[in-house]
Amino acid sequence: MNKRLIINADDFGFDKDATAAILDLLIDQKISSTTVLANMAKQSDLNKLKKIPNIGIGLHVNFLDGEPLAPSQHISSILDEKGSFLGAKQLFYQALKGKINPIHLSTELEAQANFLKDHGIKITHADSHQHLHHFPIIGKIIQNKLHELGIQKIRNSDTNSITSKPRSLILKGFTSFTPVNQKLFTTTEGLISDLSFGKEINQKLMLQSLIKSFKSHNLLELMTHPGIANRADSYLEREKEYQLWKSINLVEELAALEIELIHFGEI
Repeated sequence: MNKRLIINADDFGFDKDATAAILDLLIDQKISSTTVLANMAKQSDLNKLKKIPNIGIGLHVNFLDGEPLAPSQHISSILDEKGSFLGAKQLFYQALKGKINPIHLSTELEAQANFLKDHGIKITHADSHQHLHHFPIIGKIIQNKLHELGIQKIRNSDTNSITSKPRSLILKGFTSFTPVNQKLFTTTEGLISDLSFGKEINQKLMLQSLIKSFKSHNLLELMTHPGIANRADSYLEREKEYQLWKSINLVEELAALEIELIHFGEI
């Protein structure tokens, strides 16, 4: 069986530096897909994104950063007193205490999907901010709503990381607890997450991750978070990821490993 790889850049719309980097890499065919933060993306950037051929454009489900698209009075259990999302820790704790209304999650998710559709985006797939669709309690609600909305392909965040960073281990636990419902969705065999969770970001690490992961798999996704510049409030090395993709001869490297670059619309 042929080896196939999706390279997806998360966080389109998060800020101007992430958006600019992702647009540049998609145009240069250094990555094959992106997922959009619908509540943060600008219409002008979505218009640019739509013009790029042969890419996957997905929904990056977000209940963590920024303000919602649905009316705040309809989704109060997932918002703070200022009308912004609760953030990961608070959302998780409130869910464990049974204080998150599932209807509120579904309402906001539908608003985000409709926003992209209303702006002419054909949604090829979905994933989620900080892997919410694998969170205990919350994850099943998200997956069921995505299926209801007709989104048939989602990220399988079961990580193939060669590192043992805490975030990678936590993600492994979440995906074991709330895996992708493969009766509802088409997905990959797993996620290569080393660029986001690794100690280093360089071509050697990336190629090592590919070689190791494809020894036992044939269809994988590689997650990346490129940006023109880093953010002071984030652990992500966005600028290094962007520079890595800019510098690598991706076509040549993948050809040497007999790996085909595809997007979610092609699985």
